[in-house]
Amino acid sequence: MQSHSTPKTSSRFLLLCGSIIMVFSSYATFAQTASTVPSVSASTGANVSTTPNTTTKAVPAAAATAGLAVNTSTLAFGNVALSSAALETVTLTSTGTTAVTINSASVTGVGFALSGQGLPVTLNPNKTLVLNVKFTPPAAMAESGTLTIRSTSSTSPVITVSLSGIGTAATGAKLTVSTANLAFGGVPLTQSETEPVTLTSSGTSPVTVQSVALSGSNFTLSGATFPVTLNPGIAVTLNILFKPTSANTQTGALTIHSNSSTATTSVVALSGVGDHEVTLNWTPPSSTPVPVAGYNVYRATGTSTAYARINTSTIVQPTYVDTTVVAGSTYSYVVKSMASAGLESAASNNTNVVIP
Repeated sequence: MQSHSTPKTSSRFLLLCGSIIMVFSSYATFAQTASTVPSVSASTGANVSTTPNTTTKAVPAAAATAGLAVNTSTLAFGNVALSSAALETVTLTSTGTTAVTINSASVTGVGFALSGQGLPVTLNPNKTLVLNVKFTPPAAMAESGTLTIRSTSSTSPVITVSLSGIGTAATGAKLTVSTANLAFGGVPLTQSETEPVTLTSSGTSPVTVQSVALSGSNFTLSGATFPVTLNPGIAVTLNILFKPTSANTQTGALTIHSNSSTATTSVVALSGVGDHEVTLNWTPPSSTPVPVAGYNVYRATGTSTAYARINTSTIVQPTYVDTTVVAGSTYSYVVKSMASAGLESAASNNTNVVIP
């Protein structure tokens, strides 16, 4: 049920200059009841949404930063010969989000120097700059120093790199020979033996071997041709062969000529002994009740009749070379056939040999 209020009207009269002017002024009032208030209802299944009253605030952008990184914190030059120089590099990289300026770079320490692009230099992000550091040792001793880099980097405006190097006495060209004496010992007259001689460039600059000369008729040389230049650390091997022609001591020499700063001529003494040997040959038995599997050789020295076997393994062919004889001695030899079961025949006739 609704309630209403009756409008009320009022009038006022004004008298102005003999004229009557009627002014009507009206107003109405209404009594507001609950029916005049809007209502909101919701039913099952209805979605009611409202839009929140939110306020968006602006987020300030991250500040740009300048960064600088170096590829190493130490620079070791190692051993450097006097009167020479070694060069190493240091790489600087712009690691920030804005350009970085490298204002200066300087080195301290005796013998160290800096070269490369002039400073200051500005590097955009991810760009690099290479600095060259040189070490020229003034004396044969260890030296140390510091490379200092100053920039506009917000994280590391001052970067230091430790420097080190060792000055060593210059040796120039140097030749080292593996031996000064090459002794072959005893070699049978029908055989030969080979031994090596190694020449090594052991200085700080290349060495040239101009020539080699070999003396001694029983020695021969192979393995290299001359002249030859060897860089530091490089070696060449010579092969010396000894083939005796007589049963006595034989000597010779290998003479090496080079531009080595320590010795321009090097000599290797050569020696060897020609040994006698006895070659035995025999005729196999023509017929035997048991097949022959091999032979054994027995030897007696001087006037002795005590024979001792001198072969270390079974001899298959009817020949044997005795290389253990001594000059001035007399030997007597016999041969025995051997069956597969290890049984030996009686001794053959003996053969006597006198070694000069």
